[in-house]
Amino acid sequence: MIDTFYQKENLEVYKRYLYFQLKDDSRFFVCGRGVIVNLEHASDFKDSAFKMDDGSSVFVSREQLKTAKQTFMEFLFSPHLCNNISPGNCE
Repeated sequence: MIDTFYQKENLEVYKRYLYFQLKDDSRFFVCGRGVIVNLEHASDFKDSAFKMDDGSSVFVSREQLKTAKQTFMEFLFSPHLCNNISPGNCE
């Protein structure tokens, strides 16, 4: 027999651990309850969702909408992207 309460409890602990590991990493954005996006795989932000490079959409909660747009724009223009560009093209 599988103890579902035990599994749920472990999952909640893991989710909290993961959240605290990623919340201060500028490559990740918390879209809402239980949803974290890796901005390195977001190709666009339209309406209220990140458009991912695999074609999927990840919606953002209303409370996070303004912050999501601002964070994505800052991410797009941040120096970390220069790591994937030849040195002569990055300022």
